[in-house]
Amino acid sequence: MKKYPIFYLLLVICILLSSCSFLQAVPEDEVAGTLLVWHTWPKPNDALLTELFESYTAVNPHVTIVSEYVPAQELEKRFSEQVIAGLGPDIIIGAELNVIRNLIAKGHLTDLMPYNIDTEALLPQAVDALRIDDALYGLPIAAYTDVLYYNKAFVDAAPETLLELLEEAKKKKKIAIPTD
Repeated sequence: MKKYPIFYLLLVICILLSSCSFLQAVPEDEVAGTLLVWHTWPKPNDALLTELFESYTAVNPHVTIVSEYVPAQELEKRFSEQVIAGLGPDIIIGAELNVIRNLIAKGHLTDLMPYNIDTEALLPQAVDALRIDDALYGLPIAAYTDVLYYNKAFVDAAPETLLELLEEAKKKKKIAIPTD
C-alpha cells in the first residue's frame, strides 16, 4: 500500500463517487425535499389532505410530504415546544386565528411577504386577518360566515344590524345563538 498511495486514494474516491450515482439528480427548476405538515383535521376529514398531498407529490416527485394530525387544543403548546427545540412542522393547516396570533406574538411564525405569494384570488378580508403590520403570517384555506336565521311565523321583519338585534333582545324577545 505504501507503493501506490495515490492509486488507493483515487480508488476510494471512485468508489465514493460511483456510490453517489444511485441518487437521483434533481433538475434545478424543480423543488425537492421533505415537508412536515401538521393539521387539525381528524379522520375522515384528513382524507382530503391526503388526496391533495398525493396530487402535489405526483407533480413534484422529488418532494415527500409527511402529514401528522395534532388535536386543535394541543397545537399551540406542541408547536411552541418544537420551535424552541429547533424542530416542528414546516406547515400548519387548520389552526384557529387566535392560535396563529399567539404564535406570531411569540415570534414562532415566519413572515411570508419575502416569498411574493400571489394572494389575488383569495378573499382580502381573510388574508388581512393573517397580516400584522406589513407582515403576512399565513394563507386562508376557508372563510366561515355566520348567518342569522329567523322564523317568519314569529318575526315580522328580521333585524338588519347587530344593534337592532340587541334592541330586540332588550324587549325580551327570544333569541337563540348556537355556540357549538
